[in-house]
Amino acid sequence: MSSRLRLFAPLAIASSVVAAASAAHAEAPGPAATPLRILAIDSDDAIEQSEAITNALRSRISKAPSVSLVEDGSVLAVLTTANKCDAKPDAKCEEKIGTKLGADRYIWGVLAKPKGQKGQVEVELHYWRKGQPDKVLKKSWSDNLKDAQDPALVAIAKELIDELLELKTGTVTLSAKGAKELLLDGARKIPMEADTVTVEVLAGAHLVKGESLGKSLEKNFAVGANEKLAVVLEPVAVGTTGPTEKSSFPVKKAVGVGAMVGGGALLIGGAVGGIPWLFSPSATSREFCDNANYGSTADALNNCKKAKNGTVQLRQGLYAGSVVVGAGLVALGAYLTFAGGEKEAPKKQEGIRVTPLLGTTNGLSVSGAF
Repeated sequence: MSSRLRLFAPLAIASSVVAAASAAHAEAPGPAATPLRILAIDSDDAIEQSEAITNALRSRISKAPSVSLVEDGSVLAVLTTANKCDAKPDAKCEEKIGTKLGADRYIWGVLAKPKGQKGQVEVELHYWRKGQPDKVLKKSWSDNLKDAQDPALVAIAKELIDELLELKTGTVTLSAKGAKELLLDGARKIPMEADTVTVEVLAGAHLVKGESLGKSLEKNFAVGANEKLAVVLEPVAVGTTGPTEKSSFPVKKAVGVGAMVGGGALLIGGAVGGIPWLFSPSATSREFCDNANYGSTADALNNCKKAKNGTVQLRQGLYAGSVVVGAGLVALGAYLTFAGGEKEAPKKQEGIRVTPLLGTTNGLSVSGAF
């Protein structure tokens, strides 16, 4: 066994134990989470520090949204030796390691004490994805950070993983009194040990649901990158979970069309029939009486004219009434037809979310109601 293998045999065991313990306290990843390995970081002169950063990186992966840690304790030194590769594998060797692991992506790195920088260690971290060029990061820190749970090393691991995976996240404190479990975006289950829980989510829009005392709870929210947000789930209002059913026959519109047709007929009839009586009532009555030979005596002619003028006034009233009623019916019909129909209750909209996919094919997952 080579010196590197002798050094990393205990590290491989320790790393897998610590990583498994860390992930045991993390939330279960959603079904769409991308599996990802962190190969134990290789080092010849900073063994304790490489073990610490390995475990810190694995812990970060186990807690990060959209990815899930593959807990197989993979060790870079073991894999490079088995595949007869250099300590820093080239592209061809990376492909062999990926095939050996049955993985489309993994993270590997080497740690060393840089020359001329006393008290420092530096990691060179590679993110390998099948068919794509490596994404490489370098970062140095104090060599006295040897505990994976040290807040300073935890922050370094988060910075490295988030930059490699291009993760933009926010922190949300969810409040749901009495709820035992919450469901985020229809996939991610969040256990509730108290009335509140704080989780890390991808920046963007989300929908969280739960149940308490037999009542459904839910809340749409949006969070920005590096933002901290407090969200209180609210009871789902009765009758707002779907659209209102519409009548199979549009009664109001039918009445409106009928009113417009009838009103139009009255309006036209009153106008056409009433105009002659409106502008020449006396001439009409005089001509009628003269033509009817009532002119033999003055009294008979006057009586005829009075009777006919009464008829004229009656017709004027009827035609004028037809015009007024017809206009009113047309206006009412237009309102019922074009503005007074049944209104649908607004549909309840779920938040649109956009989630980066880190699988064999990169892309975006868009879900929600449109």
